[in-house]
Amino acid sequence: MWKYVAASVGTLLVITVGIGGFYLFIQVSQLGTDLEETQDDLERADRQIRLLQDDVQEKEDAYTGLMSSYSELQDSGAELLAEHKALISDSRALEEENLRLMELVAPIEDAQGELQRIRSLATEAEDAYDRWSTGASRMQGLFEDLEAEVAELEEKRRPLLLHGRTSTTDFLCTGSMEPKITCLDTMTWLTDFDPADITVGTIVVYSPSCWGNPYETAHRVTQIEETEGVYAFRTKGDAYDNDDGCWISQERVQGYLIDIQKNTRPGNAWLREQVNSASHLHLRLEARYISTGEDYELYLEAHRNWSCWVESAAQSTGEGHIPFTC
Repeated sequence: MWKYVAASVGTLLVITVGIGGFYLFIQVSQLGTDLEETQDDLERADRQIRLLQDDVQEKEDAYTGLMSSYSELQDSGAELLAEHKALISDSRALEEENLRLMELVAPIEDAQGELQRIRSLATEAEDAYDRWSTGASRMQGLFEDLEAEVAELEEKRRPLLLHGRTSTTDFLCTGSMEPKITCLDTMTWLTDFDPADITVGTIVVYSPSCWGNPYETAHRVTQIEETEGVYAFRTKGDAYDNDDGCWISQERVQGYLIDIQKNTRPGNAWLREQVNSASHLHLRLEARYISTGEDYELYLEAHRNWSCWVESAAQSTGEGHIPFTC
């Protein structure tokens, strides 16, 4: 029985064990399947981890490269900053040098302007010289023509001096023919003449004067009138603004000037100086009185003094003769 029981129990156990084993087998089989799937998942995860590790390594390599580049950039930046500071320093130095050069250039520019002005003046001077040279050539030609004309006149005058009737006298120190002709000079007059030979500009000597005194007057002809062969002349002293104030008939003309010898009568110098000084003062005060109406008494006194000296000169009878002083 017990064998039976035992056999029965054993069978049950076997069956039980068998059933359990089958279940276990099923469980184990399921676990194996799950394990394989997990193993696959692990392998995939492992591959992903390796990929991620590779990616991380690449990132780390890239980061390392970036850090290296950043370090290089920092070094380059420091170098650029140093260069920038050096450039700023150079720029300031250049600005200072530029200011100094500008200070130096300003006088140079002024000098260049002055040089340009001088060149312009030189050009103008060259043009003026060319004009002067042309004028000088023309004047030389006129001078040569004048010399020829003077020579011709000298030839015409020679017979007059040799054969014509002449008179040699001096001018009175009245100052009327100053400054070309003075009482220091000696004049030669042609006294045997044809009135038709007298032209405007000829110096004639005549008397009586236009003022009624008997003194001989030697003045320059300014106008000529001729009526049926009879001549009359208007005359004026070179030092005066107005003419003598009357027509001089040919009968009153004693001769006309044909020669002058300069500074042959030095003894008349003092009288001439007194007359000229009085004349200049008289003319100056006369102009002041006419323009302002002032100093009339001074003008009258100067006029009386000048007239006095002219009268003394008119009465002089020879070199150095002073009839009276004023």
